[in-house]
Amino acid sequence: MKDVILYMFYAVLMLAALQDLATLRISNIFPALVLVLFCAWLFVNGVPATIWQNGIVFAVTFGIGVLLFAVHWLGGGDVKLLAASSIWFGLSGGLVVLIYVALCGGVLGLALIIGRRMTTMRFRQQLGWPGLQIHGPIPYGLAIAAGVMVAIMVHGPNPNGVFVLTL
Repeated sequence: MKDVILYMFYAVLMLAALQDLATLRISNIFPALVLVLFCAWLFVNGVPATIWQNGIVFAVTFGIGVLLFAVHWLGGGDVKLLAASSIWFGLSGGLVVLIYVALCGGVLGLALIIGRRMTTMRFRQQLGWPGLQIHGPIPYGLAIAAGVMVAIMVHGPNPNGVFVLTL
């Protein structure tokens, strides 16, 4: 059952990333589903004594996200998806997930810069996707989804579950 919940979590993250990629929006249903799946995860794994750490990570991530939203660096959907996803991590994983999201965001930014420079203006206009326009927006939901999935695989959620990659 643990595997099913984790696969569903990954699927929700991927669907949110695809929606952000296509429309530059993330529906509220995706962060809500992430929170519902976390509740299911707790039901299956039990509620640990360290659950307060998850709440702290959620609150801090949401607070940082609101500040980034206020200066127009992140969209509202990005903030909600990142905060909802961060609740899966305790204190030891909170910084890890933010680092992976930032690294994935850097890779995404470089890919968009290269894509914007390698395509002609005519092609970008025909395609009509704002993400390829010069100085266009970045669908950061893609970086959030990738960073969270990597953090789950490398660090694991709190409470501990499966899919922790050991090197």
